[in-house]
Amino acid sequence: MVTKNEANTVDKENGGIASRLGMVAKYKPELWEGLVARVAEELGARGINGDKLAKDMSQLDLLPQNPDTEVDLSEEAWSIILPWLNYHLPTGWANALTLTKVRKSYVARLIRLGFRKEKQKRKPRRWFR
Repeated sequence: MVTKNEANTVDKENGGIASRLGMVAKYKPELWEGLVARVAEELGARGINGDKLAKDMSQLDLLPQNPDTEVDLSEEAWSIILPWLNYHLPTGWANALTLTKVRKSYVARLIRLGFRKEKQKRKPRRWFR
């Protein structure tokens, strides 16, 4: 799972040109616009408005043009962004989450087809080598 520091830092020593958050902002604009709208809505629902909300939104609006910028967001904004970012980046956490969703889908389909999880009632009569 990507942490706040990993998401916001540009690894310039190894040739990095953008932070992970900046990469999503720059190269997936349709997803980014959805995230920005979601952050604004959720922060407003939590009662955060005024200068704090304006600062967070200006930082997020700046990132698509300058993906190498390290943003200074509130902890409330990070609490919304990090789960979203981890879901949209190719990480082990996102792969495990997707695998869980696929498994649940297949289980539901098998149950609709009549398959049930039952214990084996009889044992095989002889062993094969």
